[in-house]
Amino acid sequence: MSRNQPSSTTSVNCGCLILVILINVTIGAYAFAYCLDSFFAKDASGAVDIIGGLVLGEIVIPLAILCWILKVCGVETPFIH
Repeated sequence: MSRNQPSSTTSVNCGCLILVILINVTIGAYAFAYCLDSFFAKDASGAVDIIGGLVLGEIVIPLAILCWILKVCGVETPFIH
């Protein structure tokens, strides 16, 4: 006779999801704007940056770090004219 009680892992999974969403909305939005500026020398509105960071956060955060390293090493930006 097992009881259907929610496990503690449900709250952990929900907390992790909220944490990933918050990181994507904040750091991802900044990284999306940075990559957009580094690659195309374009600026987007804040709402576009937030949506782009939310959707592409896992991709643009490491890409922004790579763009920063290339800028420090002397590579000219924008990369695509």
